[in-house]
Parts: sequence; structure tokens; C-alpha cells
Amino acid sequence: MMDLSGVRMLVHGLGLSGMAVIQATVPRGASVCACDDRDEARAAMLPELTRLGVPLLTPDEVAFGEEAASGEFDLCVVTPGVRPGNALVSALERRGVELISEIELAARLAPCPIAAVTGTNGKSTTTVLAGLMLRASGLRCGIGGNLSAEGYDLPLITAAVTEPADDALCAEVSSAQLERCYQ
Repeated sequence: MMDLSGVRMLVHGLGLSGMAVIQATVPRGASVCACDDRDEARAAMLPELTRLGVPLLTPDEVAFGEEAASGEFDLCVVTPGVRPGNALVSALERRGVELISEIELAARLAPCPIAAVTGTNGKSTTTVLAGLMLRASGLRCGIGGNLSAEGYDLPLITAAVTEPADDALCAEVSSAQLERCYQ
């Protein structure tokens, strides 16, 4: 399990995955800043970010401001809503900032193996079925990810840090979520 104490992290993208990453990492000691290309996302998430003590930066502040210029970030979690080739992501990559996905961070933080299900059709059904089968076999298995199934709609990062899943996690993941996964 990855130690986040003192890790300087930027979360780029403030949708469901981005906010889940922030909520999972701040209590674990990460020094987090948030960023989103969309004005409406920044405005909508500002109260929660303020409550968590997370500075909200604009893409220009990150790309051209003192934060990035002085190499202030150890890593950047890029959420699925951020398109490949994003200018800010490219600038951070050129500066040598480690770029990972929510799924990669969840894998680093999870206390157990993750069985990831992807594909075109049937991902939610397969993920829930696999998780329930593992539970029926006596294992403690969390179920989460990009699910739309009733009761199993936890982002993977949330399931990784909150589910009592010492044995396994089953997760539905989209191809966009697999971008920047290395483990």
C-alpha cells in the first residue's frame, strides 16, 4: 500500500473520479491541489474543496504559474474526463511529473488484488456477478468502479480505501479509466 504522507499531488478533472481521489487522499496525508478545464466544474466543486482545504487552480495557473514551474507536484492523477493530448497534461509530462489514473492510484492504495472487468457490453453485470461469486466462496470482496448497478456505484478509489475487502476487489473499468495504468 502506497504511503501518501507528504506526496504533492495534482488532481486534474473534478468529476466523480476526481472528487473521489481528493476525498481518499487528503485524509491520508497527501498535499492535494485540484484543477479542471471547465469553469462550471470548478464552481460546483469549490465548496467541497474549501471544506477539505484543497486549493483550486486554473489550468493556466498550473501550466504557467509557480506551482508547475518549480516542480511542486510529485504526481498528477488525470481523470477519465480529461481528453488525451490535453495541453496541461502534456506540460506536466514534459516537466517529468508522474501522470497516473484513478485506477492506478486505487491499485497502489488497495490492500488486496483488483479484478478489473472491461469491454463493450455486460461489464456491470459481470463485475457484480464475479464479486458476489467471490463472496459466496468465502472471500471478502469489495465491488466498485464505473458501475451503474444499484448499490455498487462506488468509484474504485473509494472502494479501495473504505471497503473491508482484505481478499479482493472487483471493479468495472472503462477504457478511458485504464489510460495511465501501469500495475
